[in-house]
Parts: sequence; structure tokens; C-alpha cells
Amino acid sequence: AESEAFVGREPELVKLNELLAQSVRGEGRVVFITGEPGIGKSSLVHEFLRRARKQQLGVVIAHGRSVEQYGTGEAYLPFLEAIGSLLTGPHRERIVALLRTYAPTWCLQFPAAFVSSIAIEKLQQETAGASKERMLREMGDMLTALSSNSPVVLLLEDLHWADPSSIDLLRHLGQRVADQRLLIIGTMRPEELELSTHPLKMFKLDMQSHRASEKIALGSLTQAHLISYLDSHFKPNDFPRELASLIHHKTEGHPLFATSLIQFLAETGDITRVDEHWTLARPLSKMALEAPENVRSMIRKKIQALSEEDRRALQYASVEGEEFLSTVAAHLLGVDDLDLEERLATVERTHGLIEARGEEDLPDGSLATRYRFAHALYQDVLYADMVAKRRVLLHRQAGEKLAAHYGKQSARIAAKLAVHFERGRDFPRAVEYLTHAGDNAARLFANTEASEHYGHALKLVKKNEDAREDERLLALYHKRGKINFARGLFQKSVDDFTEMLELARTLGSTAQESVALNALTMTLFYSHRLDEITARADEILRTAERAGSEHLRIEAMQVLALKHLGDGELDKARPMLDQIIEGARRLKHQSILLSSLAWRGLLHFFQTEYAEAEEMLKEAQALAKELRDSFLLLETYFVLGMVRGNMGRMTEALETFREGLELSDRYEDQFWGPRMPNCVGWIYRELQDFERAIEHDERGLRVGREINVLEAQANSLINLGIDRGRAGLESESTMDAFREVEAIFQKDSWFRWRYSIRLQAGKSEHALAAGDTDAAEEHARRLLEVATQYGARKYKAVAHKLLSEVSDARGDVAAAEAELSSALAELETHPVPVVAWKAHAALGSLLARKGDAQGAAEAFARAVEIVKAIADGVKDEEQRALFMSSNAIRKLLESDAGSASHWR
Repeated sequence: AESEAFVGREPELVKLNELLAQSVRGEGRVVFITGEPGIGKSSLVHEFLRRARKQQLGVVIAHGRSVEQYGTGEAYLPFLEAIGSLLTGPHRERIVALLRTYAPTWCLQFPAAFVSSIAIEKLQQETAGASKERMLREMGDMLTALSSNSPVVLLLEDLHWADPSSIDLLRHLGQRVADQRLLIIGTMRPEELELSTHPLKMFKLDMQSHRASEKIALGSLTQAHLISYLDSHFKPNDFPRELASLIHHKTEGHPLFATSLIQFLAETGDITRVDEHWTLARPLSKMALEAPENVRSMIRKKIQALSEEDRRALQYASVEGEEFLSTVAAHLLGVDDLDLEERLATVERTHGLIEARGEEDLPDGSLATRYRFAHALYQDVLYADMVAKRRVLLHRQAGEKLAAHYGKQSARIAAKLAVHFERGRDFPRAVEYLTHAGDNAARLFANTEASEHYGHALKLVKKNEDAREDERLLALYHKRGKINFARGLFQKSVDDFTEMLELARTLGSTAQESVALNALTMTLFYSHRLDEITARADEILRTAERAGSEHLRIEAMQVLALKHLGDGELDKARPMLDQIIEGARRLKHQSILLSSLAWRGLLHFFQTEYAEAEEMLKEAQALAKELRDSFLLLETYFVLGMVRGNMGRMTEALETFREGLELSDRYEDQFWGPRMPNCVGWIYRELQDFERAIEHDERGLRVGREINVLEAQANSLINLGIDRGRAGLESESTMDAFREVEAIFQKDSWFRWRYSIRLQAGKSEHALAAGDTDAAEEHARRLLEVATQYGARKYKAVAHKLLSEVSDARGDVAAAEAELSSALAELETHPVPVVAWKAHAALGSLLARKGDAQGAAEAFARAVEIVKAIADGVKDEEQRALFMSSNAIRKLLESDAGSASHWR
């Protein structure tokens, strides 16, 4: 049957039904339903959903709501509630499967749905390196998959109270909804947004400016609506039509106000039932209806109609919030919870101020009934009318009772407990639960909310002069520093670790001083502030040694080792990293073992020790997966791709980079991912596919500029300079690229030594192509000097080969042969197939021109052998054919065939 209580919103229902029909056709929309408190937003959407179910369109309905919270709320609360509602409904198995497939990071928020420890462990491995952006994308993917089979209505109530992460997710869904069978309905109070800087405010304006959302603004009811309401609630009746007119005049048609006044008339007996017929107990002229000043006054009048015991019960229950548990309310009242539930059942039936939401098993084994105030304003007025000291006492008692109910699981409701204890002026416990709330947000990758929780906790700790709070301060600075680091807010992270450091020194806590120093200097390393690490170098180790902790000492050593690596002080970095690896293995310090293996593998790569690099990096990769460390996992992919490419395993290298890029996209990484496209370009260059090489170089440059990763920009520009030259493109564009690289080097010294090696090689090659042997020799000799200094044997060989070409161009064949011999001597001890075949081919050509047919044949044969080994490792037949038919390889094969014939 039609809802008897629902009147006056037919145009709005028609609009919602039109939007639902569009969504069913695959033209999803976002609609905001706005209006002041009590105007009927919830009534409208619930009536719409009731009718939608009746139409039997197979619509899946997910319903969540935000709640008013003191300070930062729980991250993703309305979405967690919405998904939770699906997991308890008829679509449970389907939702579990979709979450498992499309949204593994969200699965971890519903452990009860994935009870197997094996399943949870597998999910944890799969979600290594997850991020806020990944969570947004996964929820979008899950809803896309769900709506592909059934239209979906996602109802999010009270968005004016939503947390920032929920608004970010709503924004993400809003960008995807247009071609999906998804209708997103959000209710909100516009005045709450206008008086705040809530992120929903700008999002809503942006959506409306792009016509990407609809708006349904609810106004007051008309007199005719009130007549319909009276007739549907009290039938049959003989009310004079003036009754509706009077109610409309007194309430201005405000739905909550009007219905409250009508209920008040019924409760006081002015509306009465006589012989199955409703009538007025007295004439309208004798009914002196007071006109309350506002809705709150009307609600107070309604509350005053309750008995003193009922009023007190609801008032104490209001301390819990818009929803409350019978066991907690009974505890606050000092009564038996069964007696209270019986009383509340009567209040619900008679006055309609609350509604029971069902029974709930609590972690301590208690069975409670959950109630909700019929409107947030009821709870608000009841709560506001309490004496302040009474509120303080009740909040503390409510927090204690909830904490007892949840026991070891109390961290699950940390944000709620933090509110109770802060309002109850138990600041130490408020800090405890704010810290838990921050930890919860961090696990959801809601780093903004986590930072705000930790920040609020820091303010409360500072209110308390208890010396025991100093340890909490240290922990909070550490936690917020790590969160700010994860957000890429390096300066804020430095500020937090500096505060932690100064406090640790004030307290004389050497261990915490060392922890702070290690965290601070590691942040300085990744933010390219190597000079500041240098200034603290002695202090880092000295403090760790004073702390007497071997764990802290090797952590400090690692910071210094990385600093040496960044500065190019490889003779210092190498033994330190070896010592750290040995110590980390002995102490089973897995996180330090992982990072030291990864960075030592990178150093092996720099120094052309490819076999050692691959072995070490494979161990690091396995450990990174075990520890769910996405940052260092991506480093292993980055370096392994370069190692395998230099070893001539081209398809394997490409697959390594592609997997790394896929993981980088999944993790929304902005550190290693931007460095990979130009590496892919280098692989294609070695395969003589210059068109693809340039394509990836340009992608690397574009991404590097977008995210401002200077090394990605520098490497991409160097590659572009080389690849454009080899592709026969204009010379000036190559020089422009090299000049831009030099400008980058002026800005940043981080690993500049490594990139300048590649720049010298590119400049020498470009000068040779332009016929400028003097410039080519200058750059080649500088390359040889720095490659020798840093033990980069590959580039020593490259330098000798370039010097050979310079000598050959000048007609000095003997010097050219000597340089090639030096290059091949380096490559004999430290093989680099992608360089070696070119050196052997150059030697063959040189010897052939000298008339040394046997020597030329041997050199060409060795070059061809290496080329064929490289080609055998290219699994893509088209790519292999392109490589083998390229000018360089064809010329080599022709030279080999010619010299072999001559030799015979």
C-alpha cells in the first residue's frame, strides 16, 4: 500500500524516478537533495526507495550516512556503512565476490566477510603499497562491476557531516557515473556548507557548473498538503478546513514543525477519536495555539509532553549521539537495561521520537538494542538542554561503558570513544583513542584524517602537564611525521621529526633522540637535502651509539650510506651497505635488510656487477612482497629492468618494466614509476626501434614534468637527445635537450654524478655525429674520468669506444685499435652485451680496413654471436625481425658474411 504518511513531494518523486530510469539505461547521475533540518529529505528518499523496490527493477540499494562528530570524523564512514548494508543483505555473496575481485583494499575493512586467515593473509599481500587513490579507484571499479548486472542506487545521507576522504571518493565516483547504471543520491543541509569550508562545498559547485549533477531543493508544504496529511493520518474525520490553515499559519508549512504540532494536538487531546471518528475536542476559536519561535521550540514543547522519566531517559541517551545502545543508556541512568527497553518501546510507539534499529551482539557478549532518534534535531535539543557538568559526567561514563563493551576491540570505535573522553575531560584517554583513530585512518590510507587525529591528540596532550604524557608526544610526532612523509609533505614531516628530536633531548631520552634523528635524516634524503644530512652526519651515529641499540645504529648507518650514495661517495657507501646487510641479517632487522639489499643492488648495477645486482635485487623483491613495502618493491623492478636490459635479456627487461609500471599505477606511486618510461625507451633504442624509443622518452619527460621528478626529466631528455640523433632528427633539438639537462643539474645535486655520466656519453656521441672531434674527445675523456672514479665499467668501455671513433675519424688507426682493445678488456671482466657487440663490430671494421682479414672475421663473428643471443631473447617476432633488419645489424651481418668469405 502507498505510504499513508507521505504527502506533498510528488514532483520531487517524479524527478527521482526519471533519474532512476536514466540510470537503469546506463546514464548514471548524481543528485543532491537539499533543505533545512526537518524539511523532509530523509522522508523523500526513503519513500522513493520504497516505491523503487515495489517496481521490481532489480535495483541494488546501498545506504550509508554521515554523523556529526567532534573534530575529524571516521574516514569513509558513509561508504563503509553502505557496503556493510550490502554485506548483510540478500546480495551478500555477490558483493563479497566483487569486493574480492575489484576492491581488495576494502575487503580488509570487513574482516568478518573474509573469515579465513589464509584469505586475510593473501589480501594483505595483494594490497601491499595500497594508497588512498587506489582505494578510490577500487571502489569505483567495484560499483561499475556491480551496476553492470543490476542498477545501483547509492544513498548517502547528511553529507554536510562527511569526512574529507568520503568527499574525495564521491568526487571520483561523480567523474565515472555518466555511463554507468548508478544513481548516487546525497542529502545535505545547505546552510551547514555555506558557513564552513567543507570540501563538499567546492565539489558541489564544480559538479553543478559542469552540469554533472542534479539538485532537488525541498521547500515548505502547502495548505493543501497539510489537508492531505490530516486526512491520511486521521480518517475518517470531520476537521474544519480552517485547521490546516491555522497549522500552516503557525508553522509556515515546515514539515517537521507542522507534524510535531499535529502530534502535539493529538497528545493533548485537542484532536480526539469518538466512535471510530476523529474530531476536534473543542472549537478552533477556543484553541489558543502558541506559535513557537522556531523548530527547536516546537521540539522542546513536544519533549515537555513526555513524563519526567521518559524525558530523562532520552536526554541521557542523547549523550551517545543520534544513535544509542540500550545497555549504555541504562548504565548512564543506573537502571536495568531490560526495563529501559520496555520504556523505550512505549516512547517509540506513543511519541515517535525514536525508532529501534534492531538487536546487536557486542564484543563482550552483551546483547543490546540499537536505537536512533527519529530526527537529529530531537537528539540535538535534548542534549543542548542538559547542564554542562552533567554532560561531562555522562560522556565519561558512556566512554567507559563502550570501552568495556568492546574491550580489546575498542580501537574499532576509536573516533567515538575519543569524543566521549574529550567531552568528559578525560584527556589522557581521549589522546589514547585519538591515536587509535589516527592509526585506523592511516590503515585506510586516509592520511589527511590521520594527520588531523594525531594533530588534535597533540593539542590535548599539551593541555595535560603530567610528565607521563611526554612519551605520547614523542609517539604522536613520530606518527604524524610518517603520515606527512607518505603525503609527500616533506617539510611538515621534517617539522614533526624536529619537534620529536628536541623533545627527546629535553627528556634525555637518547633512544628516542636516535629514532627522531634517523627519521628526520631519511626524510631529508628523499627530499634531496643532502647538505643537511652532511651537517648531522657525526651526530646521527654518535647518538645511535649512545642509545646502545644495535638496531638504531644500523638504521643510522643506512641513512649515512644512502647519503654517500646520493653524493657519489661510493667508496664509503659500498662497505657501509655490506656491513649493514650483515648486521641486519644477524639482528633479523627485516626492514633495514630490505632497504640495504635494494640500495646495494642498485650500487652493484651502477658498477656493472650485473650478476651480483640481480641476485641481491631478487632477494630484496621477495622480502619487499613479504613485508608489503611497495616503495622498495618498485625500486627492485626499476633496477632489475635495467640490469636485465644491459645483460641483453630484452624481453625480460621490458616485462620487468611493464610489471613495475603496472604496480606503480596500482599504488599511485610518484617516485619510481616516473623513472621507468625512459628506461623502456632505452630498451627500444637498443633494439634499434627509435620510433618507440622516442615515444617512451617523451612520455617519461611528460610524466617527470607533471609530477616534478627532476631525475626522470633529466634521463628522458638525455635519451631524447641520443635517440633523435640516431633517428637522424635535427641536431639543434638534441642540443636543446642537453642544455635543459644541465639546467636541471644546477638545481639539484641528488645522484647528479650518475646522470652526468650519461650526459657526457650523449654529448660525445652527438659531437661525433656532427663531425666535431675535439668536442667529442673532450666529452669522452671527461666520461672516462668520471666512469673510472665511480667504477662504472660499462661507461668506461663506452668512453674507450668513443675515443676510438674520435681517433679513427682523425685517421689514427693504431690509437683507435688501442682504445677498442681497452673497451673490450673492460667488457671481458664485466660483460655488457648491448655494448659489447658494437665494440666487436667496430673492431672488425677497423681490422678489415687494416687488411687483417682473420682478425676482422673473428671480431665480426663475435659481434654476430652476441647479436643473435640478444635476438633469441626477444620473444616478440615482429620486434625481433625489426631488430635483425635494422641498418646497424644488417651492416654487421653483411660485414660478417663478407669477411668470412674472404677468410675462406
